[in-house]
Amino acid sequence: MPTYIGLLKWTDQGMKDVRHALLRQDQARSFMEKAGGRIIGVYWTQGPYDAIIVSEFPDDQTAAMVALATGWPATRAPRPFAPTPARK
Repeated sequence: MPTYIGLLKWTDQGMKDVRHALLRQDQARSFMEKAGGRIIGVYWTQGPYDAIIVSEFPDDQTAAMVALATGWPATRAPRPFAPTPARK
């Protein structure tokens, strides 16, 4: 499955309800899995982004649907590519 990287910023509402951040993360994980994706890792960060999520989805359409449904459309989501094909 293709890998996706989400560079997330918390909204003002998310900051006000930070104590429930892990619950929201678990809910997002469950939603992603029901959609056919999976979370590889979630990292809370310091700097311009508040979190980085590395995930896999069957295709771009599923990834976009999950991003829109979970409120992540304002984030950056570069799609990484492994260097392996370039070695051929």
